[in-house]
Amino acid sequence: RLYHFVVLLDGEETPSAQATEGAARLRAQLTVMTPDKTPLLTGVTLNVQAGELLLLTGPSGLGKSTLLRTLSGHWPYYTGSVQHDTHTSWIPQGSYLPPGRLDTLLAYPRSNQVFSVEQYRSALSVVGLMPLSDRLEQDIDWAQQLSGGEQQRVLFARLLLNQPKLLLLDETTSALDETSARTLLRQLKQHLPDSAIVLVSHQTFLREEAERVIDLTGYAPVAE
Repeated sequence: RLYHFVVLLDGEETPSAQATEGAARLRAQLTVMTPDKTPLLTGVTLNVQAGELLLLTGPSGLGKSTLLRTLSGHWPYYTGSVQHDTHTSWIPQGSYLPPGRLDTLLAYPRSNQVFSVEQYRSALSVVGLMPLSDRLEQDIDWAQQLSGGEQQRVLFARLLLNQPKLLLLDETTSALDETSARTLLRQLKQHLPDSAIVLVSHQTFLREEAERVIDLTGYAPVAE
């Protein structure tokens, strides 16, 4: 089964992962390219601290998703440097839930036995999916059972359980209304205060939830 939720997870936290709030979770200075070496974004500089939500904006086709793939280590076509916390979670745009037990989907990439029933129920309650707490052992095609917004809530519950130090999120609130999107991001920040969040989104109202907003349009190559 191919999961589009990818986690770079080290078994033991490094000193950087154990740092206090305010520690750098991501440092990058890079130029992102296509496979044929055509520049997409040039001279991008990022320094994201623990407890910070950075919102990345820009028009479609600019290269925002490719930048996140690069930061996560899944796009090799770049020059420069990327340093990030070893416990990093990347949720690409269009992530989906494959068939399986609900507790398995929530715990991924860890075993469903790592978390207790109480922990699953708590995470589901925080993201507004408490009615699913009695279906943890159910093995079905959840993508057919849940709406797009509910599937995104499941992914938020997964983040709350796994507690990554750096979250790279690509349009993970796109199926949610404004109130729900704002609430879920606030819950992430409240429950993961020592983590940093980098979010790509076209939802302009989320600017008010971010500590910083970077419009990547300024990093696009100048046409000759």
